Amino acid sequence: MNKNAKMAIAFLCLVGGVLALVTAAVRSRREPAATLKPLATEESPREPAAEWMTEYTLTQQSGEAFHSADLAGTPHVVNFFFASCPSYCRMQSQEVQKLAAEFGPQGVTFLSITCDPDNDSPAALTKYASLFNANTEHWKFLTGDILTLRRVGAEMYEVPVDTQTHSEHLIVVDKWGEPRGRFRWQKHPEELAELKELLPRLLAETEPPAPESPPQPVIDEETGRIMTPSPTAGTDATNAGDNANSPATVDDAP
Repeated sequence: MNKNAKMAIAFLCLVGGVLALVTAAVRSRREPAATLKPLATEESPREPAAEWMTEYTLTQQSGEAFHSADLAGTPHVVNFFFASCPSYCRMQSQEVQKLAAEFGPQGVTFLSITCDPDNDSPAALTKYASLFNANTEHWKFLTGDILTLRRVGAEMYEVPVDTQTHSEHLIVVDKWGEPRGRFRWQKHPEELAELKELLPRLLAETEPPAPESPPQPVIDEETGRIMTPSPTAGTDATNAGDNANSPATVDDAP
């Protein structure tokens, strides 16, 4: 093979190589690598926000389900506790025992709801209830998972609840499921007296109370300024026991 032929073959090989490189570059632009797939633009489905609780289901000391909807037409008194608390909760339960003995036969239901569900099984609640000779016809001990118990406290009874932590108040609820008062039982005999006065009124009610009208503004004659009077204190014991000097929660961890 002469020199000119060899040079021609070399030239053709060079041109072929250049064309191969150009073709590969064009394809790399048009065809993205398999690992670089475009991201999906559609949003992942989201769970709907939980609605405000209006009723609940817990477990009784008997192991049976308890539905709050079954309380319709019945005033009830609620307290939160846990069975392993050696002092505070037992004193609280003694006060509930007295109230249940007096008002339970008249038609008031009493609910003691644990805030220690990991330990307060139905069997543990049955043992605890026996310490107070609780009549389960009108005094029920309830448990459930802690997330539900937190919501029951906050959304149903307007008090904070957490593991072994609960409100010191006894919450009174009318026949229509509306809280009508929160009362401190310890060192506040006047509030217990108010509670005892309220329960017979709730038993006698045949229709829900009319909503309270907001205070009407008053115009000061001298200055012409609009003054908003303070609400009358003590109306229907709606906020009994709630003031700046009373703790909202009690940590009863032994």
